[in-house]
Amino acid sequence: MALVKRFCLFFLFASILSLSNGCTTLETLPNVTDLIKESQTEENSYQIMESKWLLSPGKSKAILQRLKNSANPTDMLERHNAVIELVTESPLTKGNKVTLLANGLPTYAAMFKAMHNAKDHINFETFIIEDDETGRKFADILLEKQAEGVQVNLIYDSMGSSSTSAAFFQRLRDGGIHVVEFNPVNPFRPTSTGSCIRTTGRF
Repeated sequence: MALVKRFCLFFLFASILSLSNGCTTLETLPNVTDLIKESQTEENSYQIMESKWLLSPGKSKAILQRLKNSANPTDMLERHNAVIELVTESPLTKGNKVTLLANGLPTYAAMFKAMHNAKDHINFETFIIEDDETGRKFADILLEKQAEGVQVNLIYDSMGSSSTSAAFFQRLRDGGIHVVEFNPVNPFRPTSTGSCIRTTGRF
């Protein structure tokens, strides 16, 4: 009994340490206001990457100015540039496209289309996936693509998908899909794969 108590105390202590480490990481985020001030003193601070090379400072400046002129006055673009370049250590890339998906139906449609068009692999990470009509449609498409030779990798959240049956995920595993439960509620419960992942790593 004393051994069990010691183990529980050690586990609790280790958990507290890992949480405190996470908080420390957050404190190291850059001061965006200072970065913007610094960038304003540097000539040609931002350059944009095309498919294979950097655009000239003049072309980059023209694109950024056009972006600024297309919206109401704001420093959002400068803030975005400062954070992205610091975190990624790479310039903005030309030719990207973003589509805003405002609700479930167009979002699901876009996801189904992207999965159908996949040629090499599908990396699917989700908080909730349920054994309902929508969830089964996702499962059917993922199994279909796996059978075509497209490697499918799925990470689902243990708490968010806690009401989903084990049989739902086992069907995916039986079809060759790599299925991982993120942050299992009971990390000591054995899984069919014999292991679990407790980090936010992606496939």
